[in-house]
Amino acid sequence: MLLGWRSRNSCPKWLVIGTYENVDVSLHTKREGAAKLEVVPALLHQWLSLGIDGFMFLDIEKLVSEDGLLNSMHQWRNVLDSYHRGHLDRIMMVPVGFLEKMREFEFPHLDRLITIVDLIDAPLDMSGIEKLPERIQSVVAWDAHQSFPWINWHVATLAAGHSSPGAQHYSSIGATIFLLTLPGTVSVHYGDEINLHGPKQGKVEPHNWTSIMQWTDQKFAGFSTTDPWKSLSPGWDFNNVYNHNHTIEPVRQMIKLRQEKVPIYVNGIFNYEGDYHPTKSTNYKMRIARDGLVVLDRFYPRRHQYAVISNLSPQLLDADISHLYYGGAVAVSSHDKEGYLIFKNVTLAPGEGLLCILDK
Repeated sequence: MLLGWRSRNSCPKWLVIGTYENVDVSLHTKREGAAKLEVVPALLHQWLSLGIDGFMFLDIEKLVSEDGLLNSMHQWRNVLDSYHRGHLDRIMMVPVGFLEKMREFEFPHLDRLITIVDLIDAPLDMSGIEKLPERIQSVVAWDAHQSFPWINWHVATLAAGHSSPGAQHYSSIGATIFLLTLPGTVSVHYGDEINLHGPKQGKVEPHNWTSIMQWTDQKFAGFSTTDPWKSLSPGWDFNNVYNHNHTIEPVRQMIKLRQEKVPIYVNGIFNYEGDYHPTKSTNYKMRIARDGLVVLDRFYPRRHQYAVISNLSPQLLDADISHLYYGGAVAVSSHDKEGYLIFKNVTLAPGEGLLCILDK
C-alpha cells in the first residue's frame, strides 16, 4: 500500500493512494512484477502536483526479490526531489521490516539504499515490555550516521485497524507519552491516546468522545475553514472539536517539549573531533522495562536530563526507582501530577505516564 500525507499545522493527514495488488497502480504481480515498478513515478507526480508532502511505501518488503528495485527507488527519489521547495523536502518513508528483510537477503547495496530514504517507520509492540530495550536498540541502529534517515515510531498494537481488547492498556496515554520521548519522530495514530477501538462488523459505533482532535487553538482545530466533521454519522460529539480533550493536553505538551528541548528533539550526540565524518552515539538510556513499568531517560551535554515513567499494565503500580534518580520536577503528566516528585515511592495508575526534569 502507498500512503501519502499533507502536513498542516504540524499534523499530517494521511491518504491511501494505491495498493500493490491493484491492477492500475500495482507494484507487484506474479507475471509482471518488475514492469509494474514503472507505474509508481506517474502516481507520485500526480499526487505531488496536488500538494502531497510525502509517501509511506507500506508493505514494500513484498518487492525485495524484484530485479531493478534499487534503480526504481532511485527514480522515485528523483521524482520527490523534483518537487523540492525551499527547505521543504518531499519525504520517502519505508517500514523498518523492509530494511531488515533486505539485510536478511544480504542485499549488496543496502548502504546506498538507506541514503535514499528520509524516514524509517518502526512499530513498537507495547505488549512485549521486556523486549522493548532490544527492539528499540535494533531500530535505532539504522540511524547510526548523520546522513542516515530518522526513525518514525508508532504503537504496533494499533497498526492493523486500531487496537484489540487485549491491547487496551498498551495503547494508553502512558504508552503515547513514552513513544514521544524516543529519539526520532513519532506518528500518533488517531485513537492511540484514548484506546479507540476499530469498527465492528463494518460499522463504527459512535461515542461521545470521538471526533476530530483539537490539536490547535484555532477555530475548527486548524483543519479547515468550514465544518468538515458535520458529515460524520449522527451521534458523534461535534463539540469535542471546540473543547480541549483532557487526554489530548499531555500529548500536546509532549509535542511542544519535543520542539523546544534539545535532549528530546536531538536524536544523538555527535563527535566532530578530527574528522569531517562525525561519529554518533545515542542520547537515551532504557532503565527499566518489566512488570508493566517502563523508565527511559534522555540527555545531552550541559542540558537538563529528562525521564519518562509509564505504567503499561492494567494494575496500579507502586514503584521505587530511587536507585536511578532521587527526584524530578513534573513536566508532563497524564494524570494531573505536578510539582516535585520524589522517586522513593511513585504510584502510577493503569496507563499513566509522566515526564520529569531530573536534578542536575
